[in-house]
Amino acid sequence: MTRIAVLGTINRDTILLPGGQVRESYGGLLYSILSLAILMEADTAILPVVNLGRDVQDPVKVILSRYPRISLDGVRVVGQQNNHAILTYRSAGEREEVLEGGVPTLTYEHIAPFLDADILLVNFISGRDLTLETMKRVRANTRATIYTDMHSLTLGIDRKGRRYWRQVSNWPEWMAQADVVQVNRGEAQLFYGTKMDSEEALLSFGQKVMEVGSSVLLITLGAEGSAMISASGEGVGLERFRAHSPMQIKDTTGCGDVFLAAFVAEHARSGDSQKASRFANLVAGIKCGLNGIEELETLKDLMAM
Repeated sequence: MTRIAVLGTINRDTILLPGGQVRESYGGLLYSILSLAILMEADTAILPVVNLGRDVQDPVKVILSRYPRISLDGVRVVGQQNNHAILTYRSAGEREEVLEGGVPTLTYEHIAPFLDADILLVNFISGRDLTLETMKRVRANTRATIYTDMHSLTLGIDRKGRRYWRQVSNWPEWMAQADVVQVNRGEAQLFYGTKMDSEEALLSFGQKVMEVGSSVLLITLGAEGSAMISASGEGVGLERFRAHSPMQIKDTTGCGDVFLAAFVAEHARSGDSQKASRFANLVAGIKCGLNGIEELETLKDLMAM
């Protein structure tokens, strides 16, 4: 049996769409957890390791309990209000995010019982999901393959709860703790301090990431698909993969989370990072045509193909 521990934060989401529609849902780490539960083989155990606010424990546990392969052993209910993300989408896919509430950061002691998993997927949803010190202890005490989405490490939060882009000076230390790292173009630019508008810039950034110890860097590029930089005996190479365009874009929330979950699912099956990248673009594209976590079940159709 393959065991996958998934670390991060589950959100309550309020999504305000460009047409004026308002949708209430749950998200954050749920996109990773549920996608893995749908896309992985039957002999897989999904082990969420999260702090969950008492105010949302009942509906979230109902969602998780629909999937027998998801274990609740790592779900710890806390007294704080759960993270509540208010996402306002503008035209051209831009969005403003406000974060209210907040559960505690994951501790090493909470994570330790799950370090014997085959795979660790660490998804920075709040940006304070766990500390660098904890991440280093995790890396030092597991043999699991570690996949990390750096997303919200690049997002600060002001006094009104509004998220804003920020630079992370110690980003090489963070990336050194993972085997496979995922960022989007904007995040890559913040980490490296250079516009990611050419293959030369992408490759230069990827080479730096390989130098600190990661073996694969995934950069999602929106409608352009994705880039993958990987190290081999012949050096560091860059490959581009096409995006999959849905018939209609309904909701882009969680597409990056679904991308990495799909990559993990295929990578675990085949060990082929190229095949995993193509599959990740396909699944993330399909997700753009779905609303929230509620329609993720559609992804089951892929497993029957």
